[in-house]
Amino acid sequence: MKRLSDKILAERILQARQHGGYRVPLFIRMNAKGYLFLVVYFGAVLAFLAYAGLWFPFVTVVGIVFGVLLRDLSWLIGVQRTWPFVVRVTDWEKVQRIADGAEPDTAPNGGPATSVGNTGVTKGPPSVS
Repeated sequence: MKRLSDKILAERILQARQHGGYRVPLFIRMNAKGYLFLVVYFGAVLAFLAYAGLWFPFVTVVGIVFGVLLRDLSWLIGVQRTWPFVVRVTDWEKVQRIADGAEPDTAPNGGPATSVGNTGVTKGPPSVS
């Protein structure tokens, strides 16, 4: 799966802030490609299963699709419940700078941004025995 850049994530959270949090239409718009893939993929699978008269697998796949949608709805409800706290503790000026491209992306694991110069560190942290 492609990692989203900090710039894209910052733009998305600013967009959510403008809408008063993540709402269903905004969430669908932000994830349109993923949902389009799900519709096409599962639509093809379901069409094949219906054409072949394989009703038990058809119902199983419908259940999987329903589960995926429930998972996403559950995530969205959880985010909406915590949104007031996120608004209070977020440094919106820093988020805006990241969205504007003024700050570098962090490392893929969420660590510090890549250093431009030599930091003098020659090896990693000591191992724990």
